[in-house]
Amino acid sequence: MCVPVVNYKQADAVVIAPSVVEQTLLAFVVCIILLQVVQAYECCGSRSRSIDEGSDIHSLDPDTVKLVNTALEAGSKERAPEFALKPKRQFINEGETAKFKASFDGCPEPTLCWLFNGKIIEADDRHKIYSEEDIHILEVLKTVPADNGNYEVKIVNSAGEATASADLEVFVRPKSQTGKKSMFVAPTVDIPLEDTEFADKEKDATLVCKFHNAIDGKARWLKDGREVSSFQTKATFDGRTAKLVLREASKKICGTYECIVKNSGGEAKSKAEVSLMDPKVVPVPPKFTVSLADTDIDLGEKLVLETQVTGKPRPSLKWYKDNQELGSSQDIRMEYKEGKGRLIVDNLDPAEGSKFTCVAKNIAGEDTTVAAVKVTGSSDQHDPPIFTKELSDMDVKDGNRVELSVEVKDGPPPKLPKPKKN
Repeated sequence: MCVPVVNYKQADAVVIAPSVVEQTLLAFVVCIILLQVVQAYECCGSRSRSIDEGSDIHSLDPDTVKLVNTALEAGSKERAPEFALKPKRQFINEGETAKFKASFDGCPEPTLCWLFNGKIIEADDRHKIYSEEDIHILEVLKTVPADNGNYEVKIVNSAGEATASADLEVFVRPKSQTGKKSMFVAPTVDIPLEDTEFADKEKDATLVCKFHNAIDGKARWLKDGREVSSFQTKATFDGRTAKLVLREASKKICGTYECIVKNSGGEAKSKAEVSLMDPKVVPVPPKFTVSLADTDIDLGEKLVLETQVTGKPRPSLKWYKDNQELGSSQDIRMEYKEGKGRLIVDNLDPAEGSKFTCVAKNIAGEDTTVAAVKVTGSSDQHDPPIFTKELSDMDVKDGNRVELSVEVKDGPPPKLPKPKKN
């Protein structure tokens, strides 16, 4: 079957040619975008074969003319601005670049401005404002805690206006070895202990806190100022996360607990009260009031999953990726406070985009929420690595151990050569 050539004519002059033709088994469907006001149009179609050829001429009926005119009028009418892509909330480490994106439509073409906490942002050495095709972008460079806040994009035309906003949260990581002469910097508390209620006879009641700069530190647990006995407890510390597991909750466990982590640079402490639930209170199983949401992220973007859970006693939270439990690391951070849980993952490879699960559990039961995560972009396309914290000069005593550290952004994680003198 031969596809016909279709022309549209007005007063014997071709005004639209050729059209887009879709061949089907039953007919040819002609899809036309009319670019001029419709008056008396003729549709002329011709086709040729090895055996014969012919042509057909069709005039547009009045109803079609009316329909097309209506469509043309609608296309030329003013339309208030509308977002096709809104900026997303950003979670980044201090010194990194925050990138907000937006795209929109409207007639006439809307104008755009970016605002930070209600004040217009001007392009400068720390703020880049530009566009790539239909995507409008704001970059906040070398972020600091003062950049925390609300970023808003406002679009305006003669038909109206629209706004969209997103928050920026900058994580401040305590810096180790920033030119100080001590061999180590003292540890700091990253996530403190929380006051906790346990149900009577609850098994494996657990207290958790997290520290920074404590890789070579040691953790101790105190209850009411005295060393915790290992008979009914189990304490673990992996250089970041300190856990104390109480094998069975009872009146004996109630009191003030303190975790102390110490290294050669100093120590850090976190303290909380532990109590039993009122026996008259019926335990309530966990329930996620805010479930995880399926998420698409760009290559190199930080993955942030958030959820909220209720339950009594306070549920524990565990995170899984493809059914494998996640632990804290340089690229994985887990937070849980006042019922709000958050998972933050750096450098998620496109091949790793998959299923993330959060499980909440207490003595009364458990609940689960799941999210699918997709990473877009090629794993072969990366920005070059950038040192966000460089080596610092140090003075040390002969025979002392020396710790040298740097921080690098943009993945995948770079390959490090063997250390060399000079």
